[in-house]
Amino acid sequence: MSFHVLNDVECLSKDCVKCLFDDGVSFFLRLSYLEHFPVDVAAPGVELSQDAFADFMQAGEAFSAEKCAVKYLAGREHSRRQLEMKLLKKHHAENAVYKALDFLEREGWLSDRRFADEWLRCRALNHYEGRTRLLAELRTRGVSNELATEAVLHFFEENPEELQLEKAYKKLVEQGKCEERLIKALIRLGFSNKMIRKLLNE
Repeated sequence: MSFHVLNDVECLSKDCVKCLFDDGVSFFLRLSYLEHFPVDVAAPGVELSQDAFADFMQAGEAFSAEKCAVKYLAGREHSRRQLEMKLLKKHHAENAVYKALDFLEREGWLSDRRFADEWLRCRALNHYEGRTRLLAELRTRGVSNELATEAVLHFFEENPEELQLEKAYKKLVEQGKCEERLIKALIRLGFSNKMIRKLLNE
């Protein structure tokens, strides 16, 4: 059985290290990503079996996926599903992606609830939409039905759905929509038929 010798381990933080092997291979990894190799024996001079070296490699792949995810999150909030799709598209291994995203969620850097709140806030700047449409939009972005429902309820506490309906109605009227087409447009925007009829009657 061939072995890989760990020539050097440079500690970058409590959990992150740079590993240099005897064959010249080097990469960064998070020790908590190791699945089988005992972390306390990861020291210079240690001989690694093929399986142990593979464990180091997958930990390095997870760390690489994590760094890529952090770059995306630095630009704006993402849902877990959005990040997963982007990382897989960048050809990161599936297992590495899941590990990295689990870590980012535990550390609070990734949050579907925070993404949902931010998405709703930004969406409301240029769109006036009802409960059904907003829930559907969040679900298509990978937010669970439970979290989406909570976020939409919170959003309407500060931005009443009735007020969003009035704004959507005014915008459609300004666009010259007649009553029948106006009602269909409001339904597509996610407002209930009951709410729409109530507004029209008033």
